[in-house]
Amino acid sequence: MAQTIKADYKVTDNLVSDQLAIGKGDIRLGTTPLSITGTVNLGRTPPVLDVRLRTSDASIEELMQVASKFGIALGPELKVEGDMTGDVYAKGPSDKPTIEGTVSAHHIGIRGGSIPQPVDVRDVRLTITPQSIESNVFAGRSGNTDLALRFAMSDYASTKASIDASLRANHADIAELLNLAKKYGIAAVKDVTGSGSLNLDIRLQGPLQNASALGISGNSVIEEASVKTPSLAQSVRVTNAQLVFTPQSLQSNDFSAIVGNLPFSVKFALTAYSSPNPQIKAAVRSTRADVAELLNTVRAFGVKDLDGVTGTGSMSFDVQANGAVGRGSELTFTGNT
Repeated sequence: MAQTIKADYKVTDNLVSDQLAIGKGDIRLGTTPLSITGTVNLGRTPPVLDVRLRTSDASIEELMQVASKFGIALGPELKVEGDMTGDVYAKGPSDKPTIEGTVSAHHIGIRGGSIPQPVDVRDVRLTITPQSIESNVFAGRSGNTDLALRFAMSDYASTKASIDASLRANHADIAELLNLAKKYGIAAVKDVTGSGSLNLDIRLQGPLQNASALGISGNSVIEEASVKTPSLAQSVRVTNAQLVFTPQSLQSNDFSAIVGNLPFSVKFALTAYSSPNPQIKAAVRSTRADVAELLNTVRAFGVKDLDGVTGTGSMSFDVQANGAVGRGSELTFTGNT
């Protein structure tokens, strides 16, 4: 699409020093207003910038179209809408200037491309220094899930860029969160289904270029939920579970769970949960559990030693399990009945 460019400028060039002085540079790209003032030293290779760039209530969609003309694009299928206001300074070599200033955007809608589900953001403000980009706490929405987010990126112009981000959600729908995680390709929840709601407050820290190396910390509260995985013959209903995350572990409080018609009291700690070999330490208690249903439930967790065993009646037990997650035959059990 052709882009109409209008300019009102005052520029002088010192022929001795070959320095360009921009006293006024009001440019309109379509309906997008831009202002540039400052100096450009053309006597250096590459040219050295000392300029101020400003825009007010500019269309993000139109800015992206302009950027694409200069080879800067986020992907042909990605659509970003909204308005942006910015006031930034660029100083140093034109191929790698330092940037400093503020950028704010309003009523942002992000759709298509690598974004599997539309994301809407109300108002976000970025503070930019040569070393970092920091946001305010801003509200986002994906589907019916409302989120409060904040992030800071350090060394953003280098290959060692890192991120420190926080995310909070109140009464988030578990089914929608699982669906969103699947769309983003998170393999751990591929065949997991669930319902209910949770509160989430987590922090992500680590290298921007390696998502698998991000450390997770924070907590989550599950008031009431139901979860089903391929390894379970029946869904698990959970009440008042509190989870605490660190980069190395995930620990729970003593919470209530029901599998089929069997009520349990459960507490667990999961270590190395992001590795190929996560380990679990769990305590499970129940009173007057139905023996036949209990045997079926234990087999669903992969315990092979009980194949062919049947039983009737009821029993109480207090059992601890230790071992590799997903390998029931390698779990070590202790306790009493």
